[in-house]
Amino acid sequence: MDGYDPLDWLGQQLSAEPRRPTFVVHHAPDGLDFYRNKQHEGWPDAERQRWQEVLSRGNVRAIIAGHFHRDELQWNELGIPTYISAGIACYWDRQGSFRIYTYADGRLTYQTVYIEDPPLEKN
Repeated sequence: MDGYDPLDWLGQQLSAEPRRPTFVVHHAPDGLDFYRNKQHEGWPDAERQRWQEVLSRGNVRAIIAGHFHRDELQWNELGIPTYISAGIACYWDRQGSFRIYTYADGRLTYQTVYIEDPPLEKN
């Protein structure tokens, strides 16, 4: 869509209530990516800096992402954790899964649910 900038929109939302605990959910984490036994650069520096500047406008408690198709936890320079979930698709001989997140008493927790292949039979 012409003129739409998701980071501008996110910045406006975070600035509107900067003290409200917020969780940002998006596809690709901004941190390093580890595969083939090597670290690989993530986002270009300018995009990553703009992303973190926008995040700093609010009380972002966590970022929830996927893309890497493996479980991982990363922390950015702002001290915000990025919870990276394994893929729901069964790539690279990994069992598909998804997460159920719960936020209570200032703490974010999650459970991982593994997808059965074939699907579970109904009783």
